[in-house]
Formats: sequence, C-alpha cells, structure tokens
Amino acid sequence: MAAASWDGSCRIWEFNDSYSSSRFLTLHQEQKEAVLRCLFSPDSDILYFGNTKGEIKALNYGQSTKTTPSVVCPLLESPVTGLKACTEKACVVAGSMGGAVVVFDPKSKDNFLILHETQNSPIVNIDVGQTMIYFATAGRAVRRLDLRNPNQKAMNIECKIPSQITSIACNTQGNCCIAGSTCGFVEMMSDDVAKYNQYRCHRSDNARTMTSSNMVSVSREKDVGMSVGGDGTVYFFNLMTPKKPRETKVTQIPLTACTFAPKGGVVAVASGYDWSRGAEFYKKEKLSVEIIVKKLGQNDIP
Repeated sequence: MAAASWDGSCRIWEFNDSYSSSRFLTLHQEQKEAVLRCLFSPDSDILYFGNTKGEIKALNYGQSTKTTPSVVCPLLESPVTGLKACTEKACVVAGSMGGAVVVFDPKSKDNFLILHETQNSPIVNIDVGQTMIYFATAGRAVRRLDLRNPNQKAMNIECKIPSQITSIACNTQGNCCIAGSTCGFVEMMSDDVAKYNQYRCHRSDNARTMTSSNMVSVSREKDVGMSVGGDGTVYFFNLMTPKKPRETKVTQIPLTACTFAPKGGVVAVASGYDWSRGAEFYKKEKLSVEIIVKKLGQNDIP
C-alpha cells in the first residue's frame, strides 16, 4: 500500500496475505512539491507518483540501494490530478490541472501522446476501465475517451450533480462510473441508462448538514463502489442494483481518501483535515492523520 501527501512524502507498506499485519518499507520526501497521486507498476516494484510541479516520477523501492526517483513523463506544467494504469494497452494515463489527459509508456519517454487538452477546464480526477478513460473537469463535466480510438474527441457523459465533482471511479469493464461531489451527492452513470442513480451521501435529507464526498473508488473484484466524506462516514454501493447505499461510521474526523485492494475484499481509508472546507481551520484543528485498513463483511455491501 502507498500513500501520497501534501507534505511532499510518499510512504509504502507491505501487508501479509490476510492483511492482518504490515511492515513499513520506505519513505520518499520531495523537496518543494506536494505529491498528489501515486500508482504501483504491474509488478508492484515501482511506485509512480505525480506532484504539484507537473512531474511524474518513478521510485524503484525494490532495489537494495536507495535511488533518486527518475522523471518518466514529459513535464505537464501543472499539478498532476490523475494517475491510472491501463493494463489493456500496457500504459499509464495521467490528467493535469492544466486540462490535459495524456498517455505514456513509463519505460520510454518517447512514447507520449496527448489525448485531450482544454485550458479552460482543469482535470479534477481520472480513472480507467479496460480501454475507457473517464475524467471529471471543473464545471461538473464528466467525459470519456476510448484508447482504441485515440483521435476521437472525448464523449460527454450526462451528469446531474448540482455542485463541483471531487473524484471519479469506474468499474473494470469501463461501462459504469461513479462521481462524488462537494455537496455530498454521489452519482452513478452507466451505458445502461436504467442503472443511473443519484445518492444522498454525507448529508441529511433536508440538507441542513452537508459535507463533501472527498473520494470515490470502485472494486476491481466485484461491482461495489464506495465514497468517503468529511463526516467520517463510508458509503458502500452495489453497482448492479439501485439499492440504497449502506453507511458505516468510521471516525469522528473527516475521511480524505479511499481505495480497494486488488484482491481479498479489503479497503483502505485515510483520515485527516478536510481541505474542501478551505485552509482556514487547518492549524487550529490539527487533526491526526491515519490510514484504516478494513476487511469487508457481508453487512457492508447492500
């Protein structure tokens, strides 16, 4: 497991097969830049990460001697806001705050292609399922690109969320995605129109209390999604049915990030300061940062 942080650090842990114990492997510290996104290589011996400068680097933490991370992609010139692997095409897809979606081979700097570029629409987050790239932009737009047809324009996906999208995640097949928002709504969009749904998460029915959905994620094993928010709650979704999501209160402090393990029915959620509130309360609250690893039970999934 790897964690990226606004303090410029990347931390890596190794778990046993049952996820009952772990050991800390390594720490990398950037000098001046925050680390926004990270991604393991297929063999999990290299960690790719993107920073606020627009650099994407490779940290070969499996080597016996400590090495300096190398830059593996041309400079994006703005913060890296998305970093995902496409196993079907053996490449990495990245998004930037400058509005670019690029695909590249981390083993060859010459193999680099800009798929989408819009200066007025910063990329908020991306995800990849098979050859489909989903990305959300400022202005509440969701779009999709197909790596099988890299010259085609991005297709707009209808999204009815009434506030800014914070993150996006898609299923393994690439035909369904969920998006979280600053107003707590989570929306599911699918090629099957009948499966469209919008869920009230991280907010009361009358909207008197409302926190942001800070991140969404979709399992690579099952059709299950989740959202974590500023209210310290995790919501789990069954992407195959319109059932109401099931909520689990994890902590009293905000949850900031989440992910599913590749196998084993395990999730990891991170807690800390909720930056969707702005920076004004950060020094005053001094919230502790922790990562919680949890094995999913039958009662967690609707």
